[in-house]
Order: sequence, then C-alpha cells, then structure tokens
Amino acid sequence: EKFGSGLVKSYRDSRSVWCGGGESEVACYAHQYAHNGRVGHFCVAKNVVVDFAEVRGGASPKKPPRGAQMYHGFGNGALRANCKKTAEWRDGVLMPHAKPMLQRLETSDAPVSAAAAARETAPTYLLARDEDCENMFHSTADHLNAYLVSEVLGEDRSAWQTVLFDRMPDGPFKHLIERTFSPKKPLRRAADYGGKAVAFDELIFHLESPAGIVFPKVAGPKGIMTCKASSLWLGYRAAVLDGFGLLHAPPPKVPHVL
Repeated sequence: EKFGSGLVKSYRDSRSVWCGGGESEVACYAHQYAHNGRVGHFCVAKNVVVDFAEVRGGASPKKPPRGAQMYHGFGNGALRANCKKTAEWRDGVLMPHAKPMLQRLETSDAPVSAAAAARETAPTYLLARDEDCENMFHSTADHLNAYLVSEVLGEDRSAWQTVLFDRMPDGPFKHLIERTFSPKKPLRRAADYGGKAVAFDELIFHLESPAGIVFPKVAGPKGIMTCKASSLWLGYRAAVLDGFGLLHAPPPKVPHVL
C-alpha cells in the first residue's frame, strides 16, 4: 500500500490549485513519506508560457561543478500565466530544482496566446535530474518518480515530450528515458526551443529524486518494504522493458548485453 497503489492514491487525493481563475492553472500534489519524513511535491501547469530567452545556461559537455551550476537559472518572465495565486501557494514547500522557476511565476490578465510565439500541445515533462544522474541508484529514483507521476495523473507516457531540464550531459540513461518517457518524440533540451516564448498546454514539473521510495531504508533484507510485489516497481519495470521492445521477450539463458 505504501509502495504502490496507496502511494499513487495519496498523491492523487492531495491535488490543490495553487493558481487559478483564468485561462491558466497550476495544480500541485504532495505526500509525506513515513520512512524519511520528507515531503514529495510536484506541480502541473496548464496553458502557461515559458520564455526560453529567460532560461539561463545550456547543457554542458562535462558534468558541471556540484550545486546550482548543474541547473538552469531563470530571469524575469521565464514563466507566465493567466491566473491568480490562491492561498495554497507556498514557495517554501517547492522542491529544490522546481523552486527557482515556479517562484518566478508572473501572473496577469493578458491572454496566454498573446505572449507566445509558438505552442506545444503534447504534455511536456521537465525532468530536472538528480545531481548524480549518472549513478544507477539516483537515476532510478528519478525514473521511478517520473513513472509515479504518470500514474498519479493517469497519463499516457507515449504522448509525453520529455525535456532534460538541467545542464548536465545526456548521461548513460538517455535512451532509457527517451524510450520510457518520450517514446514518440526525441528528448529535448531548453536550447531546442530557440529562445522563443512557448505556450504549453500542459507542463509537468518533475517529482525530484530525494522524495521517493528508492531509499536505503526501504529495500533490502532489513528494509521496511516487506511486500514482494509493489505495483509501482512492477509497473515501472514493465514500462522500461516495453520501451525497449522486451516486455514479452523471454530472458536469455545466458545474460548478455544487447
């Protein structure tokens, strides 16, 4: 229950509108994990504009120094919406990589279309990866959380446009991310939008890796996850295998790299 359908339901039931009453909406979801006390939090913005001229910093060929330089910076007007912030809005609960952009949200009564030079109709997932995204443990936390978000929202991941929304190199899991979370559209970077102001029908901010069930106290012989068939883990495993066309392929008698 804590590591499968119950977790999905907890997030889904927590939905609250942070900005509404206009053409745009920002709704957020949260869950407090018993195993570490952390609060997982992610937001979904609908009919909002990202001005990519105000998204600072491009992808680096080498891993940037640890910290803020791994992620984009944001100027005034980087995120704009036609809505009014509600009493639910609290910068303090935003997760570290989503906060710099969301806290700069500019709201107005101006039509969204008037501020945009282009429109993206596909649900767009902004994947700001863990600082150690080349590490299988930390990357799996990111990937499992992205899968969890799709389950909470009840969305078809094959319709997603996923954006590596950080400054780190593509890394060893680029193909896994693309085939699982953006199978019909090549992964994008912020620079691929050419500095334009783009209106997004749906913009999903990543549920960041520290807030998840990939945690030392959860699994293993002494872990608190005693169930052997977590629907979340099994669903994620199936999604990855399906992305590579291996879901129904029998395993090889001798494991080998394809």
